[in-house]
Amino acid sequence: MILTITISIKKRIIKKRNIIKKVRKIIVGIRYSQENKRNFDIQVKALEINNPRLPQLDQKTRWSSTANMLKDFLHVWQAIKIVISLSTTKSFEKNKEILILKDSEIAYLEKCLKIFNIFIKPTIKLQAEKYSTIYYLLPEVYKLYTRLEGLKEEINDLNFTDAINRGLIKLRKYYPKTGNINENNKSLYLALILDPRIKQEGLEVIGLSRNQAFEIYNRLKEVYNIFKVDFALANPPIEEAQSLALEDSDDDSDIYI
Repeated sequence: MILTITISIKKRIIKKRNIIKKVRKIIVGIRYSQENKRNFDIQVKALEINNPRLPQLDQKTRWSSTANMLKDFLHVWQAIKIVISLSTTKSFEKNKEILILKDSEIAYLEKCLKIFNIFIKPTIKLQAEKYSTIYYLLPEVYKLYTRLEGLKEEINDLNFTDAINRGLIKLRKYYPKTGNINENNKSLYLALILDPRIKQEGLEVIGLSRNQAFEIYNRLKEVYNIFKVDFALANPPIEEAQSLALEDSDDDSDIYI
């Protein structure tokens, strides 16, 4: 779902301008020319750029690759600009005026990156292999609503507003922002309500002491484990299942490592 929305927004943005095509051409011109690559290393050292990476081309099959490409490209842009201006290779010599991006084009790429970055964490979180992800879905969906609508106001650019609106339309198609619980979505709400790992922070936010919150948290965890075990017994899998009980060591933070 998030991948579909990302692709929808990305296509809309890229169709509007050909700046990202220029970025790809520049990357190819450096990566596949020994002279340009050598000059790139020299300029990175001269400018003392921290943690430089020679950008890699994005790939259709990798959902975050365009964001990674733009992040690396913008970080070393000053070095790349000098490489293009000094280059005598066929890749750059005849197209220097076109390939040395204007400040307005760099600003456009920075806006693109802001939008693409919104989708990275939720996509990682919802693709986790170690834990079930159903109880994350609704919170992450509502975060997307908030972040996309906030970014639309922050960027205030018709090209980007149109792309973000298209993404929001797709998001509403999958998960309406408001509406009643029904057969299609009730399992999502049930998972959210029953999952105790989401509770502890919320209990503290409403003013309970840490000890009170911890006691309620432990009770919720007991109920949750009973529910999951009962469900497993009533619906035995074909293969032998691992323990469904939550352990104290269970922590979803490792999905970001």
